[in-house]
Amino acid sequence: MHVRMHRIVTKRPLDIADGGFALGLADDDENQVTDDHDHDCSKALSTKGMVASLVLGTKGKAHSVFPNANTNLMENRTVIPTISAAIESGEHVFIHAFYGKPGKHHMEEQEEEMPSFENGKLYLNGQTYVIKDWIDNK
Repeated sequence: MHVRMHRIVTKRPLDIADGGFALGLADDDENQVTDDHDHDCSKALSTKGMVASLVLGTKGKAHSVFPNANTNLMENRTVIPTISAAIESGEHVFIHAFYGKPGKHHMEEQEEEMPSFENGKLYLNGQTYVIKDWIDNK
C-alpha cells in the first residue's frame, strides 16, 4: 500500500491526476476492472495480479486509465488506477492510496485482499488504519 498526501497551492484552476501501479492485462481481463464511484475506488484484477486506487476522505474521482497498447515496456496492454480532480485557485489537500500485488492467484481470492475505505478508516489485510490519525501526526 502506498499512501500519498499532496498539498497544492495554486493561483489558477488546475486539472490534476495521481496514478498508481500499472497492471498487465490479458485479452479477457478487461472485464475484471471496476470503478466504484460510490466508494471512490477503482480496482483491477487480472491473471497477473491486482491494483487499486482509493480516495481517502478528500476530493477526487477514482477511475481506470487504459493506455495505448505497447506504451509499457514490460506489458502490451495495461490498466493504471488513477484519481483525478478539477480544482480552483486556493489551497487543497488530497490523500490517496494505491495498492498493487503481483500474482497468479484465483481472482476470487484476490478480491478478498483488496483494500477498502469507509468512515475515515482504511482496511487492508485485517488491519485498520485511521486516516485522521495520519493527518494529525504529519
